[in-house]
Amino acid sequence: EEPLIAEAETFNLSKNFVANKGQLPMPVTGTATIVSPFGVHKHSEWNVSTNSSGIDIQAQQNSDIRSIFEGEVSRIIAFPGYNNCVILRHGEYYTFYANIINVYVKQGQAVKTGQALGKIYTDSDTGIASMHFQLWKKTTKLDPAPWLKR
Repeated sequence: EEPLIAEAETFNLSKNFVANKGQLPMPVTGTATIVSPFGVHKHSEWNVSTNSSGIDIQAQQNSDIRSIFEGEVSRIIAFPGYNNCVILRHGEYYTFYANIINVYVKQGQAVKTGQALGKIYTDSDTGIASMHFQLWKKTTKLDPAPWLKR
């Protein structure tokens, strides 16, 4: 009987997630700018095309990276070049937040919309605070930008 309840909750949560497309908050507090888009694009410094699974966002130093929707912490991983990464599950959707220092949440924890997940990383050489953000439906990568309110 429990699996049926879990499936119903998953369906309702995903439905609510989809209903909020275009209205979800930016995944970082304060002023934030998308500086690198999803998908294939020319790299700003090198004359090569890159294919990004998500978007890069610049923000103010010491900003909190936050959940864009209620869900559960699926995984917390250390990833070379991205510091700590937090993956949240929202029914059949997943959000991936990278370049976090001082993670505030634990695996399995329920989170609310806007809840702080950790502090954004600031590059000590450039002084630029940036994060990487991805959105997945099951195993399909989606462009997160149209889902966010800006």
